[in-house]
Amino acid sequence: MYCGENDLANTDTVSAAMLLDRFRTVFNRIRSIYPAVPLVYISIKPSPSRWHLREKAKEANAAIRSFLSTQKNTNWINVWDLMLTSEGKPDESIFG
Repeated sequence: MYCGENDLANTDTVSAAMLLDRFRTVFNRIRSIYPAVPLVYISIKPSPSRWHLREKAKEANAAIRSFLSTQKNTNWINVWDLMLTSEGKPDESIFG
């Protein structure tokens, strides 16, 4: 599952807390229909075009990761760190 980045980009009024609430809603809907299916969440990526949103994205990633740590049969995949250069900026070579 990948979600949240567009929510943050669409309007300045969406906070990390609001994003977490939206994620919980989707998560709970999925679990109500498919209670035994494993859920894997891929973290919000550090997009060069949305770098100005990095603090909100990092906060949302942390909140979702914390929430998932309390849920059974879930996994978190952190792509944020893997997509940064050694200078801590998005690796633009992967955003062709």
